[in-house]
Amino acid sequence: MKVGFIVNEFFKYGSYGGYGFATKSIAKGLQKKGVDTCLLINTSRFKKMPNPEEVEDGVLIRGYKASPKNLFFPIKEFRKTNADIYQTCNISLDSNYAMKAQPEKKHIINFQDPRSEKDWKEIYTHPDALIQEGGTKSSMMYNLRVKIAYALYRKAIKKADGLTIQARYLGNKVNEIFKINKKYTFIPNPVHIPHRTMQKAERPTVTFLGRLDTIKRPEMFFELARRFPHIDFLVMGKATDDAKDRTFREQFASNKNLKFLGLVIDEAKKSEILGKSWILINTSLHECLPVSFLEAWAHKCAVLSCQNPDNLTEKYGYFTGKILGTGMNPLDIKKFEKGLKWLLEDNRWKEMGHKGYIYTKNTHDYDEVIDKHIKYYTEILKK
Repeated sequence: MKVGFIVNEFFKYGSYGGYGFATKSIAKGLQKKGVDTCLLINTSRFKKMPNPEEVEDGVLIRGYKASPKNLFFPIKEFRKTNADIYQTCNISLDSNYAMKAQPEKKHIINFQDPRSEKDWKEIYTHPDALIQEGGTKSSMMYNLRVKIAYALYRKAIKKADGLTIQARYLGNKVNEIFKINKKYTFIPNPVHIPHRTMQKAERPTVTFLGRLDTIKRPEMFFELARRFPHIDFLVMGKATDDAKDRTFREQFASNKNLKFLGLVIDEAKKSEILGKSWILINTSLHECLPVSFLEAWAHKCAVLSCQNPDNLTEKYGYFTGKILGTGMNPLDIKKFEKGLKWLLEDNRWKEMGHKGYIYTKNTHDYDEVIDKHIKYYTEILKK
């Protein structure tokens, strides 16, 4: 069995999204269990270009560049890969390329974060979000581009041999977005569950894990650090724009309780930091079910966020309610302030973190999820 994963973000080449990380993790797990895997990476929007081919952790990585001027190149790449199954990580036009290249193969679309018109309108409430998310200065032009792309996505969804979702609520959402009536298989994203006792920091410690980009609104986290000088605020991540990243570090250098740790790729180091953290704070304007939530719960951290996928945040942390715009309105910051105080009071974060750990262990355990993928692929190949 050979599986080709189609993805448009990848940590190594300047794009730091969670579902690119999850896809690479799944590919590595499958490879270790005897499934031949290949990552096909559309590098059109990357600053750093990968080599045409390389192998990392046993997984073949193949980069290609698709654009309106270069429509047939990815088709050649897919035929060269010649996988039994192509799985697109979050739907993209590459699904259409793969189906065009090898219609006789099996095609799966894995929905990580499909965005509805409502999602885009919420994202647009931040004045800088449109450009950051790959748009243009004209929201009208961007909306037109989205509508054209979604029409092509709908075509691919109808032709797909399998449809999977990483969060339970996504099935109904995808049907609403694309005005279809399909059934979806829930296959969660995997995380490694640490088999050790967590040595939590003596001093209250909270962590930000993600890109320091507009849609993540890290400024809210920095403002909370200013309001809670007795708490250590750790930042794992960096801005896509290096100049913006330097600006953040210089601007908040005087905050002694705010520590910038940069992009932490080493898994052992990340586990060490989450292991001592009490709470993961997520200030994002938009999320689906982030891998960072799962990683936090795997390390018995509570989650404080304005996002509540599958109602998990309110079960295993504190949900502030939706917050739109920049999030820097004093009333919005107050909501996070209230949530942080509530979690710290009577050590509620411990109970929430433990419950989150049980959920993650039962639902997202790495080896069990990899086995679910193999079982699903075997069933798809029999169709």
